[in-house]
Amino acid sequence: MASKFKSKNIGKQMAANNACVTYAQQAGSSLKGRVMSDMAGDGTSAEGEFDHFYGAYERLVEKEIKGEMEESYSVIRDNGDGTYELQTFYIVSESAASKARLRALENALKESEAAQRNADKIASFVREGFEQQ
Repeated sequence: MASKFKSKNIGKQMAANNACVTYAQQAGSSLKGRVMSDMAGDGTSAEGEFDHFYGAYERLVEKEIKGEMEESYSVIRDNGDGTYELQTFYIVSESAASKARLRALENALKESEAAQRNADKIASFVREGFEQQ
């Protein structure tokens, strides 16, 4: 979704960026929930340590998923004041998205010291989550 833009090309770029950000935030929330739940079950409390990791993961998912999104269709509305609103719908292959999230995970693990100490455990959590889908 993009709004209050004058150039339709800019609106399409804004909509694509917004879609990537939304996807990355959802992926990050899902990972954080799973990791925190599983680590709490093990008696481990490291929520603060992982903030950098989650941020890196979301940023990297956003970057990786961009190449996997295929525009399906867009709806554009003229606001009557020289600006437009645009809503674009994308198709993302679940297989390609899973691979993108795994690439993001591997790179985020490299960037985060706290995650590196628990890399095997986190990678295991994520891979289990993909297998359940």
